[in-house]
Amino acid sequence: MCCWKSHPSLHGLFSQAAINSEQRSVYLWRKQPPSSHPVGITERKERNKTERRQAILAAAQRLFNEQGFEKVSMRNIAEAIEYSPATIYLYFKDKNELLFALQNQAFGQLRQAFESVFSIEHPAERLSAIGHQYLKFAFDHPELFDLMFLMTKPMEAVEARGEAAPWASGRAAFDRVVQVMQQGMDAGVFRCPDAEVAALMVWSGPRAGGALSEQAPDDIFGGPPPHHHGRSHDAV
Repeated sequence: MCCWKSHPSLHGLFSQAAINSEQRSVYLWRKQPPSSHPVGITERKERNKTERRQAILAAAQRLFNEQGFEKVSMRNIAEAIEYSPATIYLYFKDKNELLFALQNQAFGQLRQAFESVFSIEHPAERLSAIGHQYLKFAFDHPELFDLMFLMTKPMEAVEARGEAAPWASGRAAFDRVVQVMQQGMDAGVFRCPDAEVAALMVWSGPRAGGALSEQAPDDIFGGPPPHHHGRSHDAV
């Protein structure tokens, strides 16, 4: 009976195979993707950074609501969340930049409030509903409304940064009003030459003549949205 293990040529062959197998294992080990731990650390750092930024904005908005924009300093905000002032400046170059970030958030909230009106079928009722949402936001968040439409400091931050499209968040909210106007025009319900011009009148209306300080939303828009029956309306 032949014992193949004792044959010199076979012994050399299997020895070489073992070496090749070991080399291949080393090669495959080296080809493995890097450990996921560095990615996890990076993601955790980014998450912590986002959470700290949001904590700063939340504290700033609370203090602004309580004391007014002019009276609150960056140091006050840092003290409120037990951060050093230097930490605040890692996220926002100055107070104007922080105000701009809050303004962006506020326009995002307003745009989100507009979304509910698009389930309303009749264009005139949809327009009335978006007007009510607009005014409700103004009455519920008067400080933010001032920040969005009256204060110049956020725009000063934009000018300092030289951004090409500084009003992107505001434009996104305004575009929802334009969309409502355009839908009414397409349905033949509104008679106006330009949807954007008509939307601008809706956008500007609540801020005209001190309306917000003297009247409630239902007073300005005449109560709950009425039901219409195919009538055409002059939008301007």
